[in-house]
Amino acid sequence: VISAPRFPRPGETLLGDDFEQLFGGKGANQAVAAALLGSRVRMVARVGADSLGDATIANFERLGVDAARVRKTSDKATGVALITVDETGENTIVVASGANGALSEADATDATAYAGAKVLLTQLEVPIETTIAACAAARAAGALTVFNAAPAPTKPLPE
Repeated sequence: VISAPRFPRPGETLLGDDFEQLFGGKGANQAVAAALLGSRVRMVARVGADSLGDATIANFERLGVDAARVRKTSDKATGVALITVDETGENTIVVASGANGALSEADATDATAYAGAKVLLTQLEVPIETTIAACAAARAAGALTVFNAAPAPTKPLPE
C-alpha cells in the first residue's frame, strides 16, 4: 500500500509518502477474521514457491488458519495487489493473482477439505470454474456456501 497526495495520471510518475507491505487478499482476510473470532478455518489456495508464499503460509498458521491445503506452485509467483491510497482515502487496486490464478478444480474438490465444514466462503480472486467446483463439493459435504462476487467480474458470470 502506498499513500500519495493523489493518483498519478497516465504516464506520470508520482512520489508517494508511506509504504506498507501487508498480508491480504479477500479470501485470506476473511479466513483470518473468522479464525480470530474463534472459528476453525481451512484455507484452500496456491502461493508461489517464493519468500512471499512462505511468509503467507506462516502468517496463516500464526493466526490460527489451517494452511495444510495451501499448495506451493513453482511456475508462478505468489499473488500481490498494488494499492494506492490518496489523501482523501480513496484507493485504486491492481491485483496480479499469480499462483492463486492457477488454483484448479482438482485443488478445490479435495473431499477432505470440506469434511465437517459448516460454511464455505468464496470470492473471485481465483478462476470462476474453481469457485463453482468448490461450491458443488462443499454443498455435497453438507456445507452452506457463500459467494462474495468480488472483485467485480469483467464478464458475465456463468449460470
